[in-house]
Amino acid sequence: MFQREPRTRLPDVPAKPAEMKVDEDVRQNEAKANAKNKAYFEKRHNVRENDELKIGDRVLVENEHKTKCSSRFNPEKLIVEKKKGSMITAKGNKKEVTRNALFFQENENRKRRQREQ
Repeated sequence: MFQREPRTRLPDVPAKPAEMKVDEDVRQNEAKANAKNKAYFEKRHNVRENDELKIGDRVLVENEHKTKCSSRFNPEKLIVEKKKGSMITAKGNKKEVTRNALFFQENENRKRRQREQ
């Protein structure tokens, strides 16, 4: 009844194959709708994969803004150690930093070399 299990103590009757087919159709339609909604959301919010930073790249990490005169990025260069989705772990001489990919900036020297080639 209404495509859900009744909560009773009575013995239940096995579901008919036609009802199972309806359930599968509903799940397929839901999966299609979810994929369509995801694509629309990503288009509206300009979502893109962050493939720019790779393990072994030298990066700068963003500073906390203490004053308006302070530099945006820490001048110490770190090396990317791990990457899990948008979470990046970079290691330097004395510290290890784990942040979202938005807090890192790729080393400019690498970008120049790629443009020259």
